[in-house]
Amino acid sequence: MNSLSNTLASYSDIESFVLDFGHSGTTKNFSSDIRKMIVSENADLLVCLTTEDTIRIAQLISELQKDGKIGLIGFGNGEILETYLAKGTVSELLFIDSEKIGHTAIKELFEYMKNGYANSYIAADLSVRKAVTK
Repeated sequence: MNSLSNTLASYSDIESFVLDFGHSGTTKNFSSDIRKMIVSENADLLVCLTTEDTIRIAQLISELQKDGKIGLIGFGNGEILETYLAKGTVSELLFIDSEKIGHTAIKELFEYMKNGYANSYIAADLSVRKAVTK
């Protein structure tokens, strides 16, 4: 989050701010603040860093019928998010390819069994899926 905020701060024509109500238990304030932003169209793009936040924001955007009018970059994978991506509610989804991680882990395990050593780090690469534009 800090890296993203610092990068955005380097652009003078982009105004960014962070709303983080997820850990404080003030879900009601989170929803109402985001709802105000979406209704007033003060936000061009929302970025969610958790699956739960992505689903909550996508639900709000859908309820307010703002699909495609406000960009939403979300994080996660699953049937619900795929539906929002197909509808255009979510512009892009970032997700970790767990199948690739599992494949690499098994390969490393066999290398360890064969050679007695293996690379102890397995990269968790991010994948990006974009919404189909109409």
